[in-house]
Amino acid sequence: MRKSMAEPRTSPLRLLGMSFSSLSSFNYPQYRLFWLGGLFSCIGMWSLVFGRLWLMHSLTPEEYMLGLVTAFSLGPILFLSIWGGVLADRVNRRILLVITRAAIAVLCLLTGILITLETITPMILLAISFLTGILLAFDIPARAAMLPGLVPRPAIVNAIVLYSMAISGSAILGPGFFGLLVDNFGIDSIFYLIFAAYGIVVFLFCVMSPTPNTRLTKSSPVSDLIDGLRYLRYNKGILGVILMGILTGVFGMSFETLLPAFAKIVYSKDVSVYSNMLLALGIGGMISTILLAKFANTKNSMTIMLFTGILFGLSIIGFGLNSDIFIGYLLIGCTGSLSFAYLTINSTIVQFSTDDTYRGRVMSIHQWTWASTSIGGFLIGITASYYNPQIAVAIFGSITLCVIIIFYFWSKSQLRISED
Repeated sequence: MRKSMAEPRTSPLRLLGMSFSSLSSFNYPQYRLFWLGGLFSCIGMWSLVFGRLWLMHSLTPEEYMLGLVTAFSLGPILFLSIWGGVLADRVNRRILLVITRAAIAVLCLLTGILITLETITPMILLAISFLTGILLAFDIPARAAMLPGLVPRPAIVNAIVLYSMAISGSAILGPGFFGLLVDNFGIDSIFYLIFAAYGIVVFLFCVMSPTPNTRLTKSSPVSDLIDGLRYLRYNKGILGVILMGILTGVFGMSFETLLPAFAKIVYSKDVSVYSNMLLALGIGGMISTILLAKFANTKNSMTIMLFTGILFGLSIIGFGLNSDIFIGYLLIGCTGSLSFAYLTINSTIVQFSTDDTYRGRVMSIHQWTWASTSIGGFLIGITASYYNPQIAVAIFGSITLCVIIIFYFWSKSQLRISED
């Protein structure tokens, strides 16, 4: 990081006569709207991801179909997000987000209607998942590139951590609604809830008036793409951190694909246990982001990433080898806490190290960290079908552990993070 914390620190948030330094980014009105929109958006996205998995498992018991849902939902991001990043560096990012999220809302409404009419099929679900993935390929880079422009540079780390808190908070609220609604109103109610959540997001983004993207370019999209890739070529430290995240996405985060199978096969339970596992993930994530908001800074970010990454890999292995439901809740909570901390710090390092001119393109590649779960989800689904869900998760956890250790030391040798 070339320039950074030598700039004045931002003021703590004052609320009810008290000061909260860990909430300093909330001093900025446009960031507050962005954060609130992110909260509703993430509630919708969490419910969407796991709702589709449960719906598919209800339509067909084959584990590999769970992997296909993940692959069709996130696969397009692998191939199109780089173009989404190019677009995010060329157009008004707020308008782009309004368009993509309105379209996602419509697809969720369509899914709910098809379930209500009992005309939904696995193939239709895969098709809708694929269309959503295309929209996310353009949505995610714009969102990631837009965030740092809403606060001063010294507040970027805090802003990213607080946004991650919205993600982890929604991971608590989403599963809470999930089990309640499915048990009492059916799976279609989940998709109507998602439609409502995204409707609120569209409204909030419409009333926002953040600073427009001032680096709009007149060069060709292909030229912009090549320029962005060249930037990463000469910034190998940033590239290393991105690769570290992507491979963790393939082998680490893919365990979530098999949670419905764990609920039904390993624990011999129903949707309530699945919902409880999602809730444990969210609570763990919330705890870690609260701690990060208080203690994380650029100076110790690489160390935190290594420490949480190693424990993350170990927790996945432990979860895979365990057959007790209550120990499983504890382990899945630890996994959620460690994964949120690891991925938040990974994203923060990339965001803070990247020049704003290239941020949309760089973050579009970094989003492969999430999209690569489509590959991992498919692979872990196949592995579970060949062996069983527990062995598959343990194997992928072991690979995750090796990847994190190897790429950490390679990245650290290339990337220098300082506060000067």
